[in-house]
Amino acid sequence: SFSFVKRDSPLKEFSFSKAVYDRNGELLRLTLSEDEKYRLYPPLNGFSSNLKEATLLFEDKYFYSHPGVNPASIIRAAWDTYVVGASRVGASTITMQTARLLFGINSKTPLGKIKQMLYALKLEYLYTKDQILEAYLNIAPYGSNIEGAGAASLIYFKKEPSGLTFHEAITISVMPESPARRKPVSGKDHENKDLIDARNILFERWVEKHPGEIKEKEMLNLPMRVYSPSELPFFAPHYVDSILAENKNLASRISATIDLKLQRQIESILKNYIERKKNTGVGNAVALLIDYTSMEVMASVG
Repeated sequence: SFSFVKRDSPLKEFSFSKAVYDRNGELLRLTLSEDEKYRLYPPLNGFSSNLKEATLLFEDKYFYSHPGVNPASIIRAAWDTYVVGASRVGASTITMQTARLLFGINSKTPLGKIKQMLYALKLEYLYTKDQILEAYLNIAPYGSNIEGAGAASLIYFKKEPSGLTFHEAITISVMPESPARRKPVSGKDHENKDLIDARNILFERWVEKHPGEIKEKEMLNLPMRVYSPSELPFFAPHYVDSILAENKNLASRISATIDLKLQRQIESILKNYIERKKNTGVGNAVALLIDYTSMEVMASVG
């Protein structure tokens, strides 16, 4: 159910991943959310301006001017789908998509679509446009079990969503419409016709608004270095486990005191030590490296 009670955020009921970094900003681990999703929460100002603008251009260019539902788009889509008999045409605004994702609405039936529109109007009544856009960018699907542009940026490009290049932002922006078919694959994104076609459509809209950026066309469809969830790091496991266990209510981004370079050096030293001592019965070792001036843990190995 969805009442007219306003909460701090429409995402109040969602659980999010935690990204743990070392003292120099190197990612140590990205956890799964409670419902087994990679879903990392950044606030709206944590997304690059290119990503926000490209998403609006592709999904809903009138987002900041309609009341949650775009009547002209709905009438046109209904006519094309049910009268002309064309393939199903979508007319969902970002607010409508957010409502569907938040409340698990089946919008493929006429009754479901009506429910989606009503919930979208309620969202617009309760929250600002920025809050709704922030919610959409944090729960939209980006392939596999990746939800939200924050997690998509970190997994696919090993970057914060604020640091995406123009081409990376364009790629991520077209994914929620068809996440399974447009999921980028390292070294093969230039072979994904569905992804290429969507990016080209978005780029044409972008150039209409920013004519001076036509020069970016040559770079748009060149292969990009893309990563996968299987390539996420899993460093300093004991130390990261202890941080997560002791601070369950920490924000999505956690900055640890350890230095990953020192951590890996200590791990190598202990591994070699155990190898040298195995004939004497030594099979385990631990080490804790502390900066005595600040009492900060610089490395923790078990």
